[in-house]
Amino acid sequence: MTPNFRIHQLLEQQLPNRAEQVAIADDVGTWTYGSLWSDVHALAQYMRAEGVRAGDRVLVIGESSAAQLAVVFACSVLDAWAVVTNARLTASELANIESHCGARMVIATSAASDDAQRHALARGASQVCFGSLSLHATRA
Repeated sequence: MTPNFRIHQLLEQQLPNRAEQVAIADDVGTWTYGSLWSDVHALAQYMRAEGVRAGDRVLVIGESSAAQLAVVFACSVLDAWAVVTNARLTASELANIESHCGARMVIATSAASDDAQRHALARGASQVCFGSLSLHATRA
């Protein structure tokens, strides 16, 4: 690995030989390497349009899922920091983390977690969809 290796490059490296193979599956769906890469880039473009820049922090509220992984990869594409939290935290715990980390954006993996959806709706987040990914997002 090179010194400037980014986590999204792990996914990118699989595309030449495995684009049509299953990369990840969860309770919501199944993604090939190619479809996951496409969704990651669409999400990264959305995040960039919403003002996320290199060095910014993005609060990710969710539970283990393909959507959560996609947000982490999208942050990597933008050279932003994913602050991954568990959706089962209380609203005040998440507010403390959000305030402390100085999040630019909050993304909840709402399709994969009822708790994440509850936190997203309490923040007035809008639903956004990218391919098979369904999330809620709002500027912090």
